[in-house]
Order: sequence, then structure tokens, then C-alpha cells
Amino acid sequence: MPAEKGQRNGAVSSLEGYPKLSAFLNSFPETAVFRKFGALNIQNLLYLQAELSKLEVELREIAREDSQSGDSERVLFNKDWWELSQASEKAGNNLQWIKVLETREKLKVYNNALLQQVELFKLGRPSRHNLEVIRKWLQWPEYGNFFLRGAEAQVWEDANATDLVALCDSQHEQDIFSRWYHDRVLAYFHQCLGYRFRKPIAHDIEGGLTEYKDSTVSAVASIISITLAAMLPSVSIFVLYFVTNVLARLGIITAFSGAFSITLAVFTKARKVEIFAATAA
Repeated sequence: MPAEKGQRNGAVSSLEGYPKLSAFLNSFPETAVFRKFGALNIQNLLYLQAELSKLEVELREIAREDSQSGDSERVLFNKDWWELSQASEKAGNNLQWIKVLETREKLKVYNNALLQQVELFKLGRPSRHNLEVIRKWLQWPEYGNFFLRGAEAQVWEDANATDLVALCDSQHEQDIFSRWYHDRVLAYFHQCLGYRFRKPIAHDIEGGLTEYKDSTVSAVASIISITLAAMLPSVSIFVLYFVTNVLARLGIITAFSGAFSITLAVFTKARKVEIFAATAA
């Protein structure tokens, strides 16, 4: 994950504007954050749904007229698709087939949009840290230098925070503690101490950004999580050893059971039923 810039190495990129931003997002996939335009996509689905509703009514009406027409050819349309598809254009008997083809094309558009919306809903939200990195990159003179103008300059602002999705959701499988560690602790560590030891990465075409490997950061967070989770049962036994009052013991057991449940919820990705089972055991 990219951290805030430290000392620059003097490298200057010949790229500017969107090509430069594209190169940056490609170098750090976790910062590839985009708007999903959720409201517009839903609005588009509503319009398509309305169009299909109208086509459905029209198709049913034409089919009813054909079946009640008394025409030897048209009365077969609801029972024989071949007769329907081969209806005579000259006689004007092909209205139902024309409407079927029109509805078919609209259904393709609607179904594709519907499935795309399902996939959009699966995309995770960007982390605060990665979103802040993009915002600062766009502001720094040697990087984005405020090249965006107009409405496009507001894409990554707070007003659109709930409409942003991350293409590379590296934190999706992380527990609450690990996400907090990534977003808060690591950023604070870099600002206070880390920038003194971490050199700008070599493959950063702009120069000046520092990268902490996700694998290393996740390993540190996991070690902390496992250590704290493992210590809790031992601490509870140690405390109970010095308590002789039965009522106090029951209170301590209750408190540690609650603390154990909270620890599982914060430091692991355990489901509710798994937490309940572990606490009951």
C-alpha cells in the first residue's frame, strides 16, 4: 500500500494529466478507485423496466388480437412460433413478430444492465488511507497539480464517498482491527517515523512515494491480533486464581466472556454463529 511521500528522488515524469494519473493507479492497484454512479445506474434500470413494461402490454394486446382475428394464419401465432416468425409482411400479419424482436433486443439491454448492477454491488468501498492518497496525489505540484477541472475534480471528494468503489479490494477479507491498523496506525507510523527509513520506491515513475508491502503489513497485524486473542483466556485464568469470592468470580467470568466475544468480532472474520459457539464453549 502506498504511504504519503517522503523525500523525492528527483525523478520527473514526462507524463501529465490523465496519462500520469493512469500510470499511478496502475502502479498502485489499491488506489484504483472509481465512482459507480449508483443513482444513474438505478435510474437507467428503472427506465428500461418501464420500457419493457410498455412493450409487454403491447405484445400481449397484439397477441390477443391475432388469436381473436379469425384469420387462419394469425390464430396459429400463439401456438406455432414458426408460423409467427414467417408471418406475411404484405398482409400486415407480422406485427406480433416485430414486437417480439423489439422486446428481445430490449431484454438483452435490460438483463445486461441488471447483471452489471449486481457486480457493481459486490465491489468494496475504498479504504480511507487509499482515498486520501489519491486526493493528495492530485494536489501535490509534482504529481497531479490540480489538473482536473469542473465536475470531474469532485469525483473523489466526500460528497461522493458512498458512491466510490475500489477495483482492488485488498481489505475485503480483513477484520476490523486489521483495517484500522492499515488506515490509521500505519499512516501515523509513517508520518512520525517510517519516512526516515523507507526510501521512495524505484518503479514509481513520479518518484517520492513510499510503499509498504501489504503482505508485511498484514503479517504484523495478524501477529498482534493472534497474540492479543491468545492472551485473553490466560489472563482470565490468572485473575480468577486470586479471586475467592464466588459472586466476584461469576462477575469476572461474565466480563471475560463478553471481552472474548468482542475480541473475536474485532480481531477475526468469524461469523456470529461461530462467535456464539466459541463463547458458549
